Amino acid sequence: MNRKYMFSALAIVGMAVSAEVHADAKHSGVYLGAGVGEVTNKVAGFEADGVAVKLFGGYSFNQYFALEAAYIDAGTLKDTVDGLDVSVDNDGLVVAALGKLPLTDAFSLFAKLGYTFYDQKVIARRGDLSVSEKNSGDDLLYGVGANLRLGRRLELRAEYEVVDVKDADFNLFSASAVFRF
Repeated sequence: MNRKYMFSALAIVGMAVSAEVHADAKHSGVYLGAGVGEVTNKVAGFEADGVAVKLFGGYSFNQYFALEAAYIDAGTLKDTVDGLDVSVDNDGLVVAALGKLPLTDAFSLFAKLGYTFYDQKVIARRGDLSVSEKNSGDDLLYGVGANLRLGRRLELRAEYEVVDVKDADFNLFSASAVFRF
């Protein structure tokens, strides 16, 4: 999907639900969050997991809908493939829409659909020889999660996200703290 169309679609959906903002001030507004989690990456014989760090922010239009942007640093993942020591560095930006289902005033579930724009650096070593390659790409991202409100401004979030990369698996399970303004 073309980036221009993805951003246009997110903007149109945001405008369509913005009329609800005034009716739901308790659940609307700007939020920032930070989290840590486990990332797994599988592709062409390479299989590794590691620790990822995530920073994000968004705007919740009401208790049912939010738009969010995030930066994810997946760190350096390492594996040995056919006698080569391979390390992969991944990081990227995410733009997503969240559809939320409040089960109580303090607990809600959500589904996330968006797009990620990522950079990747691969280094393969055997002895003193090494080869490196840099790649960039963009792919669909989807996920599910849950929020637990601990007060007026603080929430805890657990979520599972998948980047839909062709012929590869890239998944992130994370826990985050969210601060609402």
